[in-house]
Parts: sequence; structure tokens; C-alpha cells
Amino acid sequence: MPLIAGFVRCELFPLDSKVVRYILISRISCERAGPRYHCRGSDWEGKVANFVETEQIVTYYDHVFSFVQIRGSIPVMWKQTPNLKYKPKIKIYSSKTQPEFAALHSKTENVSPFTCLVRHFEQLKDCYGPQVAVSLIDQKGSEATLGDLYQSGTRENFPSNVVDYIAWDFHRYCKGMRFDRVYQLVQQLESSLESFGYFYKKLGDDSMTPQLQKGYVRTNCIDCLDRTNVLQSAIAEVILTKQLRQLEIISQEKSIKDFAVYAKFSNIWADHADAISEYYAGTGALKTDYTRTGKRSYRGIAVDGWRSMLRYWKNNFVDGYKQDAYNLLLGKVQMNADKTTTPSYWSQLSWKEKWIPLVCLMALLSCVWGVFWLRDVSWKYRVAHVVASLSIFWRGLSFIISHGEHYAVQPRLSTS
Repeated sequence: MPLIAGFVRCELFPLDSKVVRYILISRISCERAGPRYHCRGSDWEGKVANFVETEQIVTYYDHVFSFVQIRGSIPVMWKQTPNLKYKPKIKIYSSKTQPEFAALHSKTENVSPFTCLVRHFEQLKDCYGPQVAVSLIDQKGSEATLGDLYQSGTRENFPSNVVDYIAWDFHRYCKGMRFDRVYQLVQQLESSLESFGYFYKKLGDDSMTPQLQKGYVRTNCIDCLDRTNVLQSAIAEVILTKQLRQLEIISQEKSIKDFAVYAKFSNIWADHADAISEYYAGTGALKTDYTRTGKRSYRGIAVDGWRSMLRYWKNNFVDGYKQDAYNLLLGKVQMNADKTTTPSYWSQLSWKEKWIPLVCLMALLSCVWGVFWLRDVSWKYRVAHVVASLSIFWRGLSFIISHGEHYAVQPRLSTS
């Protein structure tokens, strides 16, 4: 039975006296599946994490339109292992830092740091055609190094008519909750979108040659979730407006934004963003208040804060089990007849790593007791008690953070 992981929604869009059918389908690749901090970048064959093909279909009687966008993790070998920090350090694989990369490097001819990137885009070229690769990651900090590698890899190995790389720092251009500025990027993409076109066919008209989509926009941010969703929904809106104008359902002066049905369109894309985010990050998407309403709100920021806390908990203490489940489901686990069990989470911790969290908790409780209930002693003793408790707590917390990779739940099943 054919199955997809992703999102499907079909709705009727009333536009004045006419009604079109709008369908949005997203298909998540099973080639490199897993939650975000356990599944990053590309494997050696060019398969990337969170690769999603999103197709927007519009039908009106016998007229059929289709437009496809894709997203996927930055196609170099990199990782972000959960370690209790809010943003784990990005580590890029190289023959100097990773023995497994060095082994591949020594056994394979004509290997470059961009081998998996080249393989990825060659596969996309064969499947989709020319690409515009839009990267929305920060152009400073830890993301910048990754972005520089991505940019040099694409520009050194592909001409711009095959892979046209565009770097656009989303957080820089849209700071101050000005997410409407994403349309500046859409305008920058206008010539590419015009040359790529979209699929169009009139059913029953055998004399008509179908109009094909000739190229695709590949979007990524660091997770290929929140920032990516904002851009993809903006591109989808522009393409839908073009298709409705071609059908003469709306005039050349109007866009889908001028109709009440735009709210339904926005909600579909926000629900779509939540579905993809639930798969990869464990919560609904961030920034969906803008997708739904066209405005960034303080309530939306509060919701994003709550979802970010949930993501932190799941990334560190749930997603390791989730990755094992994905690997089992997809048949990627190496079975060993001599090894019938895997070590439990607690058995992998040293005795010190097991006891330090309890010591931290006791020190924190002792500090609270000293502040609020330790009344029958001098103030000097109380201060000394609180300072000593805080000192023990801080040293224990420092130990926990420095051993964060041990405390965060990692996948335990060996994969092929």
C-alpha cells in the first residue's frame, strides 16, 4: 500500500461567483529520517535530512495546475549532537576531525569536501531540473561557517543556470517582527519563478501540449522549518495569484490577498508548517502567527517561547528514542544475534553522573531553606549557608553541562 509521511489538505476556494479546488501535498523523504538534532545535513550518498517535496495543485473544471517546491537540510556532512545546551555546537565533518570521514576519504577516489553536496544536487538535477538554492540561515555566528561552506560548494561545482545559490539572512532582514520583508526576497526570485513556470494541462484537450515546470526553488534554514515555511508560503501565494489570473478568475490588478479566501489559504499553510515541524522538531512550527494572519504578534511570540521550551525537552530527553523508532521502522538497524539487549540509559552513566543531579537538587533545596526558613541563627551564618549551597549547586550544574552529551538521551541501536 503506497503511504506518505507529510501533509495533505484539499479545500474549495470560493472567489466571487467561481470556485476552485486547492490541494496542498507534502511528502517527507524516508532516505534520511529522524528528529532534528539526531539527523542533520547529508549522508555520504547525498541524501539530506528533512527533505520535503511540497506540491500545490489547483483545479478549475478541466484546468489543472501544479507547482512544486522542495526543502532540505544543508547538503554537507555536519551534526549537532544534543548536549543540554539550547543550541548545540555545529560540527562539520572533515578528514581531520572525524575518523569515519577519513576512512571514506582514503578508500574513495576523487573525493572532495563537497562530494556529498555534488551528489545531492546531481540527484536533484536528474529528478527536478535546474535549482535556485535559497539559504535563510544567519550570516554570522555558528551558522555562518556552514553557510560559507554551502555557498562555496555550490558555486565551485555548478554553474548558476544549474544551481543558483542565494544567501538571505532571514533574521537580519526581518528583525523587529517585520516578516513582511520576505516579499523582498520573493521579488528577487521573480525572474527565476517566471522562467521556471508551473505545470498546466487542460484535461480532454489532446491537441494541447502540457506546460511543464522547468525548475524548482530549494529552500533551507538551519532546521528547514520555521523560516523556510514563511518563504515557501509567500512563494505559493505569488504562484497561486498567477494561476488565477491565467484562468481570468481574478483581474491582473488583484491578488489572492484581496479575497476573503486568503485566510483559508493562510491557515492551510500554517497547518502544513505545524505538521512538518511536529515530525522533525516535536512541536508545532514557530512564526505561524505571521503565516495565519500576515502579522507578527506578542501572543505569537509567547506561543513560540512555549514551543521552544518543549523542543528543548524533547530534543534532549525524547528524540533519542524517536530516532531508534525511525531506524527500526525503516529497517536500518543492524541485528546481532549475540546481542539481544541494548544498554539502558542509566547503565551508560557513571556513578558520579548518576549522583551529581541529586546533589544539585539537594543543594538548591538547602539554599531555599536557608533563605526562607532558617531563622534562628545569625545573619552571617545564614549568608554562609546560602553561599555554600549555591556554590555546591553551581559546581554540580557546571559538571552536568560539561557532560551534557551523556545526560541527553542518544540513540542506542546500531544502524547500517
